[in-house]
Amino acid sequence: MNKQLPQLSENGTRILVALSGRNLHGYGIMKQVQKDTDVRIPIGSLYRTIAKLLKDGLIEECATPANADTEDERRRYYRNTGFGERAINAQVSRYLAIANAAANR
Repeated sequence: MNKQLPQLSENGTRILVALSGRNLHGYGIMKQVQKDTDVRIPIGSLYRTIAKLLKDGLIEECATPANADTEDERRRYYRNTGFGERAINAQVSRYLAIANAAANR
């Protein structure tokens, strides 16, 4: 059974983009989002959104990458699932359609 792709919140979109092609822990996600978008997600919002993305099957916990700076066992690393990748690709397509419509006015 195929799950319907969800509409993502702005923070959900930012987090899935940050995780595209890489595994990051929470603080790493926050830094990558800020680098990508110049937006700082407040820590409480970050972890609430991560919890929702986990529950919805869009991201999953994964092993600490071999190239990690530290092996702090408290850190949880995350990556996009295949479903999460499909969801972010669909969201980006929606954003591009909106941007194209605005540009053609």
